[in-house]
Amino acid sequence: MKWTNEVLQEAQNLRMKYDGQEVINRLVSSYGDQYDVSVGTLQVALYRAKHRRPQKVRDYSYLKETEKAYIAGVIDGEGHIDKFGIVITNTNYEFIRWLKNKLGGHIRVKKPRTANHKTGYDLAFTAAKARGLLQEVKPYLKIKLIGSNQRENK
Repeated sequence: MKWTNEVLQEAQNLRMKYDGQEVINRLVSSYGDQYDVSVGTLQVALYRAKHRRPQKVRDYSYLKETEKAYIAGVIDGEGHIDKFGIVITNTNYEFIRWLKNKLGGHIRVKKPRTANHKTGYDLAFTAAKARGLLQEVKPYLKIKLIGSNQRENK
């Protein structure tokens, strides 16, 4: 359930005067009939609203033009772009490690599904890191250009 800005703003105001449980009790009594509020869901919503931090877009302007073009080719050939960010997958750990040293991100190990498969490695970029990287490599993307347009607009 999405909480309206009105409810979250009132929660912020109540938080100045009362402790956590009192804030929840007052909101449940005020909005319970409108939003089908339960104490547990309200606790989760308030916790998420309180701890949500704005993410800074990472700056990748230090990359050379040849590196930008190469990385765009890697994203086109070995990666995918979705609403969560960019993931580049490869079975060569040294290559993924080089990309990580150059760009940042998080490496995840993918176990082989069968005896014939190799171990795979994902290099994942989330939210602001992906947005900053896409801004730099977008002129060089060919296949994933549509996905990058959707990602930059979010």
